[in-house]
Amino acid sequence: MRTVWHYWVETYQNGKAGCSSGSEGPSLDAALAKAFHDATYYLLECGYNVTVTLETHCAGCYDAGTIRGKRGKQVRCPECKGKPPEEKIGPFPAVLHESVAHAVVA
Repeated sequence: MRTVWHYWVETYQNGKAGCSSGSEGPSLDAALAKAFHDATYYLLECGYNVTVTLETHCAGCYDAGTIRGKRGKQVRCPECKGKPPEEKIGPFPAVLHESVAHAVVA
């Protein structure tokens, strides 16, 4: 089954939820790289606390279990056979060590 990894980054400051952003990647590695890129921005540029969450979805139906067939009728997704994957990682806090933060800013 082809899957797509979706991530979102949520920000917090002074105990209050802030903004969130998200996107997707074709693999866990690609989604993690994008997530940490976004998290680094919010940590360094904005000074927010950040959490990262990743989930996998069926690339055919995006977890609906069905797709629109040739005549417009809903049919079972040929990728996941109607049973989409249920993998989730997180939420976990994104924290940069001081030496990494200086290297990224430099």
